[in-house]
Amino acid sequence: MNRRDEEAQSQPIDDTLRRVVVIFRVLGLLWMAMLVVATVVDDPGANPAVAVGALLLATAWTVATVVAARNPDDPMRSPWFVFGDGVVALLVASASFYAGAKDLFHGGYPMSWILVAAYAGGVKYAVGASLVLFGHQVVMYAVDGSRNLVPTLGNIVFVVFAIVLGWAVEALRAADEATTEAQTAVARAEADKARHQERASLATKLHDSVLQTLHVIRRDADDAAEVRYLARRQERELRRTIGELTSPYERSFAAALLVARDEIEDLQRIEIEAVVRDDAPLTSELEALVAAAREAMNNAAKHAGVDRIDLYAEVDDGTAIVHVRDRGSGYEGEISTRLRRLEDVGGTVAVRSEIGSGTDVSLEVPA
Repeated sequence: MNRRDEEAQSQPIDDTLRRVVVIFRVLGLLWMAMLVVATVVDDPGANPAVAVGALLLATAWTVATVVAARNPDDPMRSPWFVFGDGVVALLVASASFYAGAKDLFHGGYPMSWILVAAYAGGVKYAVGASLVLFGHQVVMYAVDGSRNLVPTLGNIVFVVFAIVLGWAVEALRAADEATTEAQTAVARAEADKARHQERASLATKLHDSVLQTLHVIRRDADDAAEVRYLARRQERELRRTIGELTSPYERSFAAALLVARDEIEDLQRIEIEAVVRDDAPLTSELEALVAAAREAMNNAAKHAGVDRIDLYAEVDDGTAIVHVRDRGSGYEGEISTRLRRLEDVGGTVAVRSEIGSGTDVSLEVPA
């Protein structure tokens, strides 16, 4: 992208500037409409068809300006739009002469071209448009000898107006660009700081966790069961940490479920093999599901008489499902009150158990 293309890109301030252009144009049109009505009523020598025709042309182009201002491609910054706008402005400015009116009835409409030019190209475009308008008035004075020289030369105000407007537009855009760059720099610095803090936190967490585990393993190397448990706990922590870092959610259902799994493993010293498919932000319904799953895992660990439990979870089509399975002794009885609480949030609980074959607790809630 070259510099010209970069300059032509829309800036946040441009939305405000476009609104100013449209408002000024509409006000200029209303001013002109008032003068046209006065001319038709009070100036019998003026051609009403020319006056009304000029007003209709100005009205049509004002509508076109409003449409262009709402276009996301911003055609108002195109040189062709500025050129077309200038043609309309000159035709409107010439109408008083062609109508044979005693006074100029174009009002402030031609001046709105200067604002359009300033919006499109700053001081350079605005001054160019003002010189064209000033030159036009001088030519009209030369052609129509009935016009006074002093008011004609007074149109130098177009140039002054153009310089002020062009400078203001450029200054506003420069200030807006500087503000945007500063905000971007601050946001980048904050992102870098957050990333650094996140990496430092992760490094500290892994450093303390891994070193502590290795130290205990080295100390209890002769206790095979304890070494197995510590290695399992370290594996869990690493997997959970990776899951938290890769999850798009600040509060994750999958992370909460694995935390519950880890608590039961540590509490009951049992291995719970977990498979969690997909994830979702942690809602109150999913929190209830995690609590119910924790209760099911704890019951299985305490009563199934096995050294391993299977945990399966998935989130699909707006539903979260958790299965807690064991191949233990099985049981006959009512579903516990804690599991029944899942029904309070619109969930369901199903238990399939056979004595000597194990138990499958199925939990489900809308996600």
